[in-house]
Amino acid sequence: MLFGADGNAIDMATIGAGLLAVAVGLIRAWLKERRFSYDRSKTIVDFLNGSTVVPFAVLLASPFWKFLATEIMAAKISLGLAGGVGLLFLIGEIFKKP
Repeated sequence: MLFGADGNAIDMATIGAGLLAVAVGLIRAWLKERRFSYDRSKTIVDFLNGSTVVPFAVLLASPFWKFLATEIMAAKISLGLAGGVGLLFLIGEIFKKP
């Protein structure tokens, strides 16, 4: 339980990172154009890219901290999201036109 919230810490951090990535994307767009511009597709991509950072970082750190193994196994939503985005990226790279 993190900050009194009921849920897996990795899943909560994943959602938080996705929302932070959306906020950073909107702020960067405003700083570039000096007006508020909202692109739904870019916002979705920002959220998905941001939400994959936490699961991939935890997977990378898991060989060094054994307690993360149980947390990872409980974070099925985050791992599924990161795996899905990773798979789509790989498929896009494989079938990319030269």
